[in-house]
Amino acid sequence: MLAGALRIHKSLDRELGIVQNLLAFGALACDCGQLELAVRLFGAAEAWRERLGQSVDPFDRIELAMGNGERLQKARFALGEMFERAWAEGRASSREDALASAATLAPPLGR
Repeated sequence: MLAGALRIHKSLDRELGIVQNLLAFGALACDCGQLELAVRLFGAAEAWRERLGQSVDPFDRIELAMGNGERLQKARFALGEMFERAWAEGRASSREDALASAATLAPPLGR
């Protein structure tokens, strides 16, 4: 379902929809125990949102993920110093890299 939504947002060039999908994939990664991947996806979504002019107050960063604050706190606690590295990697990732990372959580399209 997420992969299909992402495909639609990409085909319609709906940037905010893609950001929302990255957040959803980040939540999925966290819930599946893939915390570093989750943090990279959340970081990529925040950076993408900022580039679109949808900035988030730095003091509210932990809440950026529209309800994923607890997931980010869990990841921060579990990853320790690796959290900041994963966050920075996500923020620095290209659109293509972020989408490729998200795609690792989705079954191949057409299934």
